[in-house]
Formats: sequence, C-alpha cells, structure tokens
Amino acid sequence: MWIVVILGAVFVLLGILMIVNLIRDRKLCTYPVDAKVADVIITKRKGRGKATVRTAVFEYYFEGKVYRIKDNVGTNEKKYHTDDIVELYIEPEKPEHFYCPKNDMNTYTGIVVFIFMGVLAIGSCILIANA
Repeated sequence: MWIVVILGAVFVLLGILMIVNLIRDRKLCTYPVDAKVADVIITKRKGRGKATVRTAVFEYYFEGKVYRIKDNVGTNEKKYHTDDIVELYIEPEKPEHFYCPKNDMNTYTGIVVFIFMGVLAIGSCILIANA
C-alpha cells in the first residue's frame, strides 16, 4: 500500500512541478514573435490504439538569427498545420526558450490529470487503511 501512496505523491509532485514550470515560462518568456510552423512531426505509437502524436516545429527570427525549435507539447489533434503562423513568447536572453499560449489547454489538462491521479491514489489508500 505504501507504494501506491508514494506513487500518488509523485504524481501530485509532478503536477506541482508542471505549474511551477508554466509560471516560470510565462515570467521569463516576454518577447512576442510570430513563428511559422515549419513542419509537423508525426509519430505513430505502437500498441492497441496506435495513436498518432503530432509535434510542431516552429521557425522564427530574432535579432537577425533564424531559430527552428521543436514544440515541447505533442498532441493527437490536428492543432498545427505547416505554414500556420503562431504567436510565441521567447526569452530575450535565451531565444530558443519559448512559451506558446496555444498549448495552455493541453498543459492545464496534464496538470489536472497528474494531480487528480495522485490525490485519488493517496485517498484510496487512506480509505482502505481506515476501513
């Protein structure tokens, strides 16, 4: 049972770390740029459902240099298409670090899932222990 409690605590901690990372990105990435979706990488996962994950590759200019950066959020929905223009916010001192507001819903969903699963695991163990 302690393994489930520890696993639940890890899930809650991961959710909290995702919140901290989102806050940090919003604080550091303040310079808006228009990025072109240069490519959409499609990865087919093996298994029963054979899910397809789509990850955008953004291309943008900053201070005369071209940056081509892979998004840090993959999705199974067709959110991005080649040549779409997306507003990103970059960190001026480290232009390859960016924040994409269009990914907020996926990030929020991930946070809620991790924290919910962790609380559910811990709560289940508490209920079983008190029964």
